[in-house]
Amino acid sequence: MDFDLLAAELVERLAPAVPSSIRVVAVGTEIELSTEVPTDGRVVMDVSAFGPLPGVAGYELEPTLRAACLHVLDTVQDYVAETTTDPWPGTTVMPEPVVEVDEGVIVLSYATADETVLAFAPIPRF
Repeated sequence: MDFDLLAAELVERLAPAVPSSIRVVAVGTEIELSTEVPTDGRVVMDVSAFGPLPGVAGYELEPTLRAACLHVLDTVQDYVAETTTDPWPGTTVMPEPVVEVDEGVIVLSYATADETVLAFAPIPRF
């Protein structure tokens, strides 16, 4: 599993979707969130920190990918909502992050019970 590539693929999809005041950057296996306002702080997530490592008993790729991607979507959503005071990416409520790992791709979105609020291009399985 190439976690550097996963971080880059996630940033490629998330960075254009967040407000322009939010920076989303991949550095190796880490994804960093920040703004130009020092009091907003900085958040760093390491996508390689989920589940057992390959070759270790109990390792399964799909649940590991799903957990890592859910963590990133949830953390990005919280950071944007807290720094902008808006329920991003929704307008009145915070939609839930959704991650599906199936048929060789990772599908990411934010959705309410009624609709998909924001969908991203699928990430090819690697």
